[in-house]
Amino acid sequence: SLMLEEARGRLVGASRRLQANPDLDTALGRRDGEDGVQTDFQIGIEQMGRRDGAGAAQTFSRVIQRRPDFAEGWNKRATAHWPMGNFQASLADICETVKREPRHFGAYSGLGMIRAEMGEAARAVAAFELARKGNPHIAGIDGEIVRLTALGGDTGADADPLGCGRPST
Repeated sequence: SLMLEEARGRLVGASRRLQANPDLDTALGRRDGEDGVQTDFQIGIEQMGRRDGAGAAQTFSRVIQRRPDFAEGWNKRATAHWPMGNFQASLADICETVKREPRHFGAYSGLGMIRAEMGEAARAVAAFELARKGNPHIAGIDGEIVRLTALGGDTGADADPLGCGRPST
């Protein structure tokens, strides 16, 4: 859908803006000289900007190995997997992201886009609703929820609508 294409463009743009993010040091909680995570994180973002998803996934894997508690490392690897169609790998990394940061609306938004592409309307709606709860100003999300609900995206009593092995929050 048009929303999915626009979202892909926004993800690349957001990744590029992170390159110059002074809060990255704070988010990582370390200076780069200690473990090289900041350098690898920025290299991964640059690789994503060049559409080198495989390279970015490998780079973010190094970030995760060194800092498994860093939610954004998992989220970026999920984002690298998605355009390559590695949905299961992306979904697994999104689940790891929200396990570490339950309010990560960007991860929920990405999860909704993947579930929508997979034809899982109910799980997509559940993910988009969690994203909207975290950030009610995401462009196009209300329309996508309406569209997916019309396609049968009523989450009903599903104990695990997101597919992360735990109830949604």
